[in-house]
Amino acid sequence: RTLVTAIASGYEILARLAMTMRHISDRGHHTTGTLGPFGSVVAAGKLLGLDAKRFVSAIGIAGNFPSGVCEFYRGTMEKRVFAGRASESGILAALLAQQGLTGAKTIFEGKVGFCHAFSDDVDLKKLSDGLGKKFHTDKVFLKRYPCAGTNHPHIDAALSLYEKHRDLLSRRENVREILIEGGKRYRGKDILNPRRIALDIGGVMAAQYSIPYAVIVTLCRGRPGVEDFSEQALRDQAVRSLLRRCKVVKHDRFSGMGKITVRFRDGGVISAPVVDTNLPISKTTKEAVVNKFLDLTSSVFTREQAEKVIETIDRLEHLRDVRQLTGMIVSERLGSRKVPVAAN
Repeated sequence: RTLVTAIASGYEILARLAMTMRHISDRGHHTTGTLGPFGSVVAAGKLLGLDAKRFVSAIGIAGNFPSGVCEFYRGTMEKRVFAGRASESGILAALLAQQGLTGAKTIFEGKVGFCHAFSDDVDLKKLSDGLGKKFHTDKVFLKRYPCAGTNHPHIDAALSLYEKHRDLLSRRENVREILIEGGKRYRGKDILNPRRIALDIGGVMAAQYSIPYAVIVTLCRGRPGVEDFSEQALRDQAVRSLLRRCKVVKHDRFSGMGKITVRFRDGGVISAPVVDTNLPISKTTKEAVVNKFLDLTSSVFTREQAEKVIETIDRLEHLRDVRQLTGMIVSERLGSRKVPVAAN
């Protein structure tokens, strides 16, 4: 129960920070590496049983460890280490505070503290509003597919076309054009921005941010998994051929989030609206969570091993010792069946 409380507390501070300082990526800061140390230090501090004074210091220390800029959007791999470094930083901050190192008490609200240093749009009230009574962890979103969350509604639209017109789409030589449309902004966000409409895919990371790639790999193969965002998948000539026939159009005004249209050489046309299908974890089915876990761990776990981990997590509140879980997932005991594929 202490572990569950620690995890929930870590998520809560991350959610509150995200609401307190919005749009930090506009200044080039990536939220995973930038806000991540705070989620980690809160969870670690809870597990270490830090008293209030040391807990405050731990958070203050963690505020000096944020890192991670968005230049990787060009397609390089450094984002892969953001989550791990953020976790490591938070644990280090908690251990240092435990040994007596002090940290700033005003790390969030200070004039040159974390919030004002990393954002031009700060609302400090949201950091503590309803604290302990109002919780935001259940509003965290699950990435159902191994790519940028912004792409998921487009994947769902493409998946609906694949499920209804699979035979028609399998005749790829008959596809004349794939048109992806949308407005310049949707609910204040520039979804079809340059990095998300890339057609020239230079690597796995670029593919994970490209809406056209996500749409086309779904039209070709159905529900995309980790293997569909790999170097091998990027060499698929069927996908590359359709990418050359893909077009993205941004309208000044557009009703809804977007639309996908496939036009065929014989005159046929199929289309599907893009609607916001991203749901918070509280409204996501357990099946979706399990499927994501099975997909992401397929390169290191056998199906039997993965199912044992799932069963153990289901009993997490009743475990005597968390090592019953961690002992199942350390690589030295499991061994790796194959080289893991990069996942988002």
